[in-house]
Amino acid sequence: MKPLPASAFLLAIALACTPRSDRRAPTIPLRDCQLVGQGGHGRIQAHCGTLQVPEDRSRPDGPKIDLKVAVISARGVADPTPVFFLAGGPGQAATEQHLGAMGALSSAQRERDVVLIDQRGTGALSALRCDLPKDLDEEAMSEQARLAAVDACLKQLRGDPRHYTTLDAVRDLDAAREALGYSRVHLVGVSYGTRVALAYLRAYPDRVKTAVLDGVVPMPMVVGEQMGLTAQRALDLDLQRCASTPACAARFPDLPASMQRVLDRLARAPERVKLRHPTTGSPTEVTLTRERFAMTVFDYSYMPELVGLLPLFIHGSDSNNDYSPVAAQSLYLAEQMENAVSRPLHFSVVCAEDAPFFAKEPPALPWLPKTSYLGDLHRDTYRSVCARWPHATVDASFKEPVRSDVPTLLLSGEADPVTPPEFGEEAKRTLTHSLHLVVKGHGHNVSPRGCLPSLIAKVQRDAAVDQLDTACVADIAPAPMFLDFLGHEP
Repeated sequence: MKPLPASAFLLAIALACTPRSDRRAPTIPLRDCQLVGQGGHGRIQAHCGTLQVPEDRSRPDGPKIDLKVAVISARGVADPTPVFFLAGGPGQAATEQHLGAMGALSSAQRERDVVLIDQRGTGALSALRCDLPKDLDEEAMSEQARLAAVDACLKQLRGDPRHYTTLDAVRDLDAAREALGYSRVHLVGVSYGTRVALAYLRAYPDRVKTAVLDGVVPMPMVVGEQMGLTAQRALDLDLQRCASTPACAARFPDLPASMQRVLDRLARAPERVKLRHPTTGSPTEVTLTRERFAMTVFDYSYMPELVGLLPLFIHGSDSNNDYSPVAAQSLYLAEQMENAVSRPLHFSVVCAEDAPFFAKEPPALPWLPKTSYLGDLHRDTYRSVCARWPHATVDASFKEPVRSDVPTLLLSGEADPVTPPEFGEEAKRTLTHSLHLVVKGHGHNVSPRGCLPSLIAKVQRDAAVDQLDTACVADIAPAPMFLDFLGHEP
């Protein structure tokens, strides 16, 4: 065995000697490293290592997989209990999402380490890597072409998708906790990461001090089953916000009717849009179908920073037949999604844990609209791909609610298109020491907004949610609606 580099040896000694009563020395080497965000944006210093785990835990001597682990050290005197940040997707690598993580944990990091562990199937070390077309989830792709693309992908994989589930990830997390020498952890999960957090809370309740769940995926939730209807609910709220603002309402009258006219027009005849690619500048052409337009609207309603552009895009497409901004953004967002999410891991999780639980018809809920501009786009794609994708068989007990008295803060955006506040309330019912905060007008993932990072730090410091002063949440304003491409009303 090669000796450790001097920097790694000194780091291990320093960690072992730091006065932390319940922190043991790591059993994996940690070296100075620099984390780079998606697309090369944002850099942060950390200590990185590699955790090796069995791909199939029933065969500990079988094939192994490597997981990237990063520890971002506390800025001050560290509390011995770190924060484990759990990324979303499913399919995002935690070490590549550090900008969002540190936005939410900017206050917490003053007192405690932040630990990022790439979920198996994600990140630079992943064995689940293949080429899938960006338009796989559009109805414009024929069923035959979609399945051919899936078959080609499966031939490229080095890993077995049947061993890439949430429960596998939970066992990996606990192996990382043990290897890093921590006795207990604070969990912060975002979107799908909240499912991982809940599953960890159920499997290892004594190892969790507090939990923060942002964009809550309760265990009974079936991903993809009602996504079209929750997306419509969010769009309705976004367009109502424009209608209730005099300048926006005057500039963009009756946006729901405009949206429907655009969808109907594109359903009859897709538009061929010539433009320069938004990232390369090269001349290109986009066939803007009804489905592609709808997915771009969905992506914009997903992101709080971009939702303010929706009225401008919808109105321009309707009144001026100007599809170039939407076409350009569809290219940009597809590229960003391709870089941010491992779709092989995504399908391995959803095909095991959600698609088998699809009802013949999604259950009608009184707080959801009856129809959606997305139709059954997500549901149909999952049904199609999962019929082909190798996946684990998950016991029905996996979908049962998690019961816990661990102090838990739940966060929701009022206009979240995938995990609306009602899902947070569902999870809260069996979390006896919990508090649910809803941020008005916001979409998916609100933990970096306003005063929420300081509230998260306080929950972790006090290990309680009972006395939390939440008045500041009412001051977190949503992104204003743009009146033109120069900006919004002053």
